Amino acid sequence: MRFYGRYRRYYSPKPLSEIKYLEFQLDGIDADVKYILFNFNDVTLNKFFEAYEHQHGATSANYAVKSFSDWKSGAKKCSAATLKKLIELAPRFFTSNQRFELVKKIHHKTKDECIRNEYSHFEFILGKHENQQHLYHKLNNICSKPLTYSIPDRFTNLMSWLCDGDSEIARNMLCTIEQEYSIAITSAAKIEVERLMSMIRHNNSNAIGTHVIRFPYDNVHITVRHLTGSEKLMKFVFGE
Repeated sequence: MRFYGRYRRYYSPKPLSEIKYLEFQLDGIDADVKYILFNFNDVTLNKFFEAYEHQHGATSANYAVKSFSDWKSGAKKCSAATLKKLIELAPRFFTSNQRFELVKKIHHKTKDECIRNEYSHFEFILGKHENQQHLYHKLNNICSKPLTYSIPDRFTNLMSWLCDGDSEIARNMLCTIEQEYSIAITSAAKIEVERLMSMIRHNNSNAIGTHVIRFPYDNVHITVRHLTGSEKLMKFVFGE
């Protein structure tokens, strides 16, 4: 591997101290970041060390270049201070796909902490109101809904850092992930509603089935039941 030490202008990335390195480790993506870092191709690695030299000086950069293969193989242990410097800089050289997968992993950890700000209820009455199209219309709207819920600051900072300080890119990635996630939930929910209606239909008249579909920014509560005695009478008399 060749290392070119020519000078280039680089802006200083957002310090990892703002994200809190310990939290970064605990949030479970440190191994992923290190794996990507230690598997940069030669072209990317050359660019990475150019930036590293500009930020930390030629002595530190030369030491990192000389030790990198040993750190990767485990023959030599990288100090915590040096590893922190390497990791701070690494996301600038990640591909869009690598960033997306890491943001997706963070999202998986954060979705239960997000604030759900809507609640919807749908009731299906067997023999009267069984049309599911209004439910499916609601679910499809949820899938295309813009991101409106709050994300804990530590995750917002972490995702922004992964996207090289560009919070707009991080947010767009999160919107895409949310749509994928919501579409998957919707597909599973349609199957569950059909199963629930079939189960209640073949059960006794007092049976009631419920199911809650949880989205990152909406909860959809579904109830399936038979007609009550009075409703059966009304249907018989008025045909409703």
